[in-house]
Amino acid sequence: MSLSRCLCAFLTLPGVRTGGITDADLLSILALLEVDGIVEREGGWDTQREWRDALSGGDKQRLAMARLFYHCPKVRRLGRLPG
Repeated sequence: MSLSRCLCAFLTLPGVRTGGITDADLLSILALLEVDGIVEREGGWDTQREWRDALSGGDKQRLAMARLFYHCPKVRRLGRLPG
């Protein structure tokens, strides 16, 4: 699974970045959570990897938060995030 697909999980569209979503849009979401460096560090948006094994626990939490921003659900329940 690519990093962009990991961020945009649960989409049923064949192309993750269709519908007006650009790499810059995804990167701005990651920047809000101060993890935008993950894209360059891991080799770009299209790097294929088993992300649950490749990312640290903190990175996984931040990507989960980024998914929340990306999908904009009407209801959000947030637990306490570690400092």
